[in-house]
Amino acid sequence: RRRAALREMQSGLQKQGPNAIAHADSIDDVWRRLLKAVTEPFPSFDAVQRLLSSDAKVVIIGWGGVQDDVIRDRCAESAKVTGACHVVLTGEDQARLDLRGQSGQSLFTLETDGHFGGWEVEALAAHITDKTCGSRPLLLALVSRGYLSRRIALALKKHLPGGMELLPCPPHDHLGSAGLQEEARLFREEICNEARRLH
Repeated sequence: RRRAALREMQSGLQKQGPNAIAHADSIDDVWRRLLKAVTEPFPSFDAVQRLLSSDAKVVIIGWGGVQDDVIRDRCAESAKVTGACHVVLTGEDQARLDLRGQSGQSLFTLETDGHFGGWEVEALAAHITDKTCGSRPLLLALVSRGYLSRRIALALKKHLPGGMELLPCPPHDHLGSAGLQEEARLFREEICNEARRLH
C-alpha cells in the first residue's frame, strides 16, 4: 500500500510539473505526504525509553553532517540529551571541517545521497568500532534529513552487526529550517529520487 501511494503521488506531481504547482497549498500537502512516506518514523516513547535505559553506549551518526549545518546542530543537541560517547559526521568534502581539538568526534567519507548497502554499512560499523575501542553494546542514533532517513535506516537495520542497535532520529514535523515542512519545500527533487528508490 505504501508503494502504491508513492507511485500515485509521484504520478500526480509529474503530470502537473514543478512550475505550475510551486505555490499551490494542495500540492504542498502532497509534497508533505510524499516526504512522510520516505521518512523513517521516530520510535514510540516506550521504545526510546527501552533503548536509552539499556547499558548500551550511544553513538550519534550525523548523516551528511560534514556539509550540513542543520545536521551538525541536531547532532550536538542529540549528543547532549543522550550522553553520547562519540559523534560520527558523514559526508564527501571532509576538508570543510577541522575537528582537531574536538574529542569524541570523527569524520567518515560517504556520499550523502549515494548508494548505501551492505558494504557501506560494514565499513561504517568498522569505523565506529575503532572509534569506540570495540565497545558493545552500542546504540546508534541516526540523525539525518527526513527525505533519506527511511532508506538509510532500512540498510542499517538489515546489515548492522550484532551488538549494534539503531535509533532513528528524523526531524520533527514542524516549521523551521530543521523541520519536515521546510524539507518538503527545499528538497523536492531529492524526495522524488528517494521515492523511486524505495519502490
